[in-house]
Amino acid sequence: MGASLRGLLLVGMRGAGKSAAGRVAAIQANWAFVDLDEIALSLCGAATVAGVFAQPDGAARWRAAERDALESATSGAGCPRIVAIGAGAPEHPPTAGAILAARARGWRVVHVQASALACAARIAADPAGRPSITGSGLAEEIAALHARRTPIYESICDLTVDGDLALTEVARSIARAASDS
Repeated sequence: MGASLRGLLLVGMRGAGKSAAGRVAAIQANWAFVDLDEIALSLCGAATVAGVFAQPDGAARWRAAERDALESATSGAGCPRIVAIGAGAPEHPPTAGAILAARARGWRVVHVQASALACAARIAADPAGRPSITGSGLAEEIAALHARRTPIYESICDLTVDGDLALTEVARSIARAASDS
C-alpha cells in the first residue's frame, strides 16, 4: 500500500481490544482514533447499544448506522486514523462491502485476533457491560460467535495482530501496522 495508506480498520470480536488498544495505538502513531460504536449510537439517537437493540427495528437500525458511520469515517481526505469497527459489522453484507471499498481506497484492515476465552474474560470484567446477542450465557455466546465470525474477519483482513497479549503489546502491534506505510 505504500504512502497511500489512509488508515487502519480494526476488526475482531467483542472484547478483543479493538477500542482500548486502538486508542493507545492512535496516540503512539500520532493518528486520530474513531470508535464506530460511538458514531453509530449518535446516529441512532441512543445512549447505549442495548437501548438500540431493545427497539422493534433496533438491529436493522444499528447495522445501517454502523455502515453509515464507516462510510463517513473512511471517506474524504484528512489525517490518517484508526477506526474500531463493531464486532458484528463485517457479517452485515452492506457493511462488509463498505469495508472492502475502503480497503480498495487505501485502508488497511487489521484483525485483532483474541481467543474466545480472553474475549469472554474482558467482557465479564467490563463494568459497562455489553448486551447479549444470542441470549446464551457469556462463554457459550462468545464461543459460538468466535467460531462464526473469525473466518469472516480473516477473509477481509490484510494482517492479524495477537489480541491475547497485554493491551500495550496489542497497541504496539497496531501502531507498527500504521507505521509500515
